[in-house]
Amino acid sequence: GQVACHDARQLSAGGGGRSQVYALAAHEQATCAMSFSHVAPQILATASTDKTVKLWDTSGGTPSCLATEQVKVGAVFSMGFCRDSPFLLATGGSKGEVCVWDTLTNATIQKKFGHLAGGRAPSSGSGLVWGHKDKE
Repeated sequence: GQVACHDARQLSAGGGGRSQVYALAAHEQATCAMSFSHVAPQILATASTDKTVKLWDTSGGTPSCLATEQVKVGAVFSMGFCRDSPFLLATGGSKGEVCVWDTLTNATIQKKFGHLAGGRAPSSGSGLVWGHKDKE
């Protein structure tokens, strides 16, 4: 799953420059969803059919992977950061389940971005909470 970031300002007629800011090989399989944190816009989350979610630091133009989590929802097709609690990342996948990951439970995320959490401490335990569809 390749991910490329382009500067739309360079795409306009007569922009004259290269529009691609960076490209990264985010996952071994298709990248199906991505989301930027609205509190820390340099954090890019990507999700894939390889059943993982990855958090990237995109500052400086060369993305680096900060964290990888297997969220156990199967192939991950949907994902997004919570507006009210911006370090919570909700995912949905092929198993018909939803998982919410408190990304602050990752030591790297806590160390680098914890100061943006407004004093909220990370969840205890793994930081993962699951829900599933009712079976009929």
